[in-house]
Amino acid sequence: MRRASIPPTWRLCIWVDDAHGFWREDVGRATTFLELRHALARRTLQPVAQVGLRLGVGTALLADEETCESVRLFHRMRELHVDIALLQPGQKDESGGHG
Repeated sequence: MRRASIPPTWRLCIWVDDAHGFWREDVGRATTFLELRHALARRTLQPVAQVGLRLGVGTALLADEETCESVRLFHRMRELHVDIALLQPGQKDESGGHG
């Protein structure tokens, strides 16, 4: 049985929410979830500490050191969910995270 080849880079396309729409990001095997969180924070204008990624609803947040390859993201893209703890207007980010 022949297996499909995973390209060195591919485009991740994930629905964020009604306010932010789709988030598209070019990723590769070695892309870490910390890198993805930084990109998501830029896209949503939120501090990095306020955004997270999960594989499946109700699952634990993915660890920053995990890579796209280590969680088989190419094959599991549809399972990826964005978690944003939105700051209210005028609310200060007390977490120390920077976007």
